[in-house]
Amino acid sequence: MVSLELQTVFFRGLNHSPYKPLIAEIVSEQTGSYVEDTSNSTNLGLNLLISVKEGDRERAVKYNAIFQKRIPSQDSDWIYDNFVMFSIVTATAKFGLETQWISEVINLSFLKANPIDKSIRETLKNILAGNYNAKDDLHQVSMVYQYLSKDEHFQDGHINKVYNNLWHKEFPFFEDDFLNIVSLKAIQVAFEKKSLMSERDQFLLKEFVPTFKRQISLISTVIAWFIIIGLIIGIFFGLWKINQLELLFPATIRTVFWIIGLSGVGVLSLIGWKKKMVEMIDKSLRYFFRFGKD
Repeated sequence: MVSLELQTVFFRGLNHSPYKPLIAEIVSEQTGSYVEDTSNSTNLGLNLLISVKEGDRERAVKYNAIFQKRIPSQDSDWIYDNFVMFSIVTATAKFGLETQWISEVINLSFLKANPIDKSIRETLKNILAGNYNAKDDLHQVSMVYQYLSKDEHFQDGHINKVYNNLWHKEFPFFEDDFLNIVSLKAIQVAFEKKSLMSERDQFLLKEFVPTFKRQISLISTVIAWFIIIGLIIGIFFGLWKINQLELLFPATIRTVFWIIGLSGVGVLSLIGWKKKMVEMIDKSLRYFFRFGKD
């Protein structure tokens, strides 16, 4: 389980990070404000993510064009920045922008990338290609892209795999802040998607619940009537047998009838018990099937 205390410590350490606004766009449902200063890559990445969340293609094209004026080289720090690369890829894939430039940047950054960064870039390349469920991808990255861009093609197998792997893993999961951020967001996304039902499941549930309640109520009533009828037959049979013994034990039989009359046991009283009996049987059946009353 991911410790809330460790998460708090982790995010507190990012309070003074230049990535704080950009991180907020990834983890928060709220949308921030565009930054006028686009001289640094982090601000441009932030603006791209905001345009994605707002569905503003015009702004995405504007900020992407500013990026494309740059001539990247192996010495360009920003091409190794996972937050920035994710932002560009997310906007490019979301709005169907031209991919050649960012693809070349990704390839250029491969040369000095460590194994984790290479896996992130492979995942980003697959996102650009529209392949969100490649076998060897870091699926938390593609899940967060799909969630932010509302371009959702989730597969239950990958959602369950990401959720189970990360939920039981010690936090921080990785040495890379970007991967930790998207992993935490992916857990949230996985939890939401695992909790949601498809339209078909919702329909079946809406049909099943009232039908189940009606059937339980009907079965309870039928069982109650069987019990009552059985008791009535038993009483009449008993009275018939007792009546046969009256000649042999008149005093005893009169006492038995007097007790029966005093207790109020009779056909009408048994029928009067039916409602309470139905409620008891209904409750027992619901408990047996683990189905709450409401």
